[in-house]
Amino acid sequence: MERGYKSYNIEELNHGDHLCVLYQTDEEHKDLITPYLRSGLENNEKVFYIVDARTSEMVLNYLLDDGMEVDPYLESGQLSMLTVSESYMNGGVFDPEGMIKMLTEETEKALKEGYAALRVTGEMSWALRGLPGSERLIEYETKLNEFFPTNKALAICQYDCRVFEPEILLDILTTHPIAVIGTEIYENFYYVPTEDFLAGKGPKRTLEHWIENLKLRKKAELDLKASEKKYRQLVENAQEGIWSIDTESKTTFVNPRMAEILGYDVDEMMGHSLFSFMDERGVELANYNLERGKQGLKKQYDFEFIRKDGNRIYTSLETSPIFDGDEKYVGAIAMVSDITNRRKMENTLRESEERYSLTLDAVNDGLWEWNVTSGDAFFSPNYYKVLGYHPGEFPANYKTWRLLVHPDDRDTVEKELQESIKSGSGFEINLRMKTKSWKWLWVLIRGKAIEKDSTGNATRMVGTLSDITERISAEKKINDSLKEKEMLLKEIHHRVKNNLMIISSLLNLQSRQIKDKASKDIFKESQNRARSMALIHERLYQSTDLKRIDFGDYIGSLSKELFHTYAGDLGHIELKVNVDDIFLDINTAIPLGLIVNELITNSLKHAFPEGKMGEINIDFHPQDDHFEFSVKDNGIGFPKDLDFHNTNSLGMQMVTSLTDQIDGEIELNRSQGTEFKITFKDLDIK
Repeated sequence: MERGYKSYNIEELNHGDHLCVLYQTDEEHKDLITPYLRSGLENNEKVFYIVDARTSEMVLNYLLDDGMEVDPYLESGQLSMLTVSESYMNGGVFDPEGMIKMLTEETEKALKEGYAALRVTGEMSWALRGLPGSERLIEYETKLNEFFPTNKALAICQYDCRVFEPEILLDILTTHPIAVIGTEIYENFYYVPTEDFLAGKGPKRTLEHWIENLKLRKKAELDLKASEKKYRQLVENAQEGIWSIDTESKTTFVNPRMAEILGYDVDEMMGHSLFSFMDERGVELANYNLERGKQGLKKQYDFEFIRKDGNRIYTSLETSPIFDGDEKYVGAIAMVSDITNRRKMENTLRESEERYSLTLDAVNDGLWEWNVTSGDAFFSPNYYKVLGYHPGEFPANYKTWRLLVHPDDRDTVEKELQESIKSGSGFEINLRMKTKSWKWLWVLIRGKAIEKDSTGNATRMVGTLSDITERISAEKKINDSLKEKEMLLKEIHHRVKNNLMIISSLLNLQSRQIKDKASKDIFKESQNRARSMALIHERLYQSTDLKRIDFGDYIGSLSKELFHTYAGDLGHIELKVNVDDIFLDINTAIPLGLIVNELITNSLKHAFPEGKMGEINIDFHPQDDHFEFSVKDNGIGFPKDLDFHNTNSLGMQMVTSLTDQIDGEIELNRSQGTEFKITFKDLDIK
């Protein structure tokens, strides 16, 4: 921006600014000083006000009138009211260097006290009383321009135009980089830098400013002519017609486009009455609108003119009255657009809407449209019919519609509507609405945004309303039936689990009668197999998913039960379980549960003979598109001459057979003890 034309707000002042204010009324003084002081206090600056023509009480009332409590600032020392003798005339003589030294020390002190800067303003009327040293005022103002730019401080020097002579004020203007005239703040075009002023170059710089002003005025005149030319080009080449008339409704100006719309040349229309381009009905309407325009009312409306060839043309007019400096009506101007094609399109659209309306009447769905901003709505006749009303029987607006929604559904519905408005996306909501007979009807409301604002929020939405009472009733019957089946299935799992536990208990009782250890072990293994299957059915009837269980959790529970089964003999074995939470279908879980039982039992029984110390590691994790389960011990190892695929051991026969049942693969690793690894996929998701 060119020097001398930048304007400021009082809140935009920065540390280092040095201003003079030339005011002519007390109101101007208050309007400037109040925000200046307030801004400093709110920005954690230390504020000094030097009074002279006014009292401290008068200035403090500025802030009180502005709703600000001043006592806390006075008590904390952030705001100080100083007299001339405490500042400019400290020591009895005005000394510019001494005053600048004081400002330097107070700035440093303010910063040490934690303030952001020092903000000062002083009334300068003391300089008119012939006090010692006051003749050095201009020297002081000039030297301040060396102090402020390098310190965290700013100041406004106050000069009352009613008491200072113009000659002094001219010097004041030349010594301040920023000037306040009244309450407007400007970069001072007439400011003379300190070195030039002290060197006596002030008059030369003033002459330069005057010369530059002459140049700027010439430039402004040329810019104005260029602007007028550009404006005329815009008017003459505008795509809309422009038409102005005088107080007698005679044409004073039309642009080429306006003449083209009516089929005339520009000269043919000049001076002719507005009414000569319309029929009698048009004259009546034009007179009515002109009278309203004389009252200062602007108007936009559609209007029909008669072209030179006699054809009628439809236009859209935006008219404005013209008043002179005395607020006297001198004519009117209008922007005119040819909307003939738009009218044809509207007629086509109207016919399409009529066909659409007939289509809607042929189905049972209701149609709605909602202006989100105003809350106004449109409900089709079928909309009312679905709810048992006659068309228009209740007001078409959001407020009334909301009252028809079931109280228990309102919060959910409003939440979904607001989310749809913010996202601009469509929605589908099932809800209950009150019919005319005070019954609750289940309906499905679908909607989507057809207009959005600049932030993407929907401002206009359309949609349909459908009666889904019969569908909801059918769904309820289906859900009730499913719940009955779920209860039945849970009962089945519960009974299977109980039966397996009974079998396990019977085997346990029977084993107590057997003295042979080998036979007793067979009973114990059978008992554990029954318990492994019972544990799965227990997990199923306790779960919300009656087909799948958390198999990782199951492995943990089963392994601990087996460990405790042999606890009397296996205090020297450490069990380590590392499994993930993996849900498996019952068709996989039951055979895999038996495999888990056999492999863990095998390690507990055979891996650590004669009290050998060791550990058993159980791992179960997902790997890509399959699962891996392994049981590993660091015991004596699986016999090298024994093929686990072909063995008389019932346990290993079960393991290989059940692995095939779940379409898995089993591997034996004898390198460090014994590790059986089984890889498989869940039968339910293959």
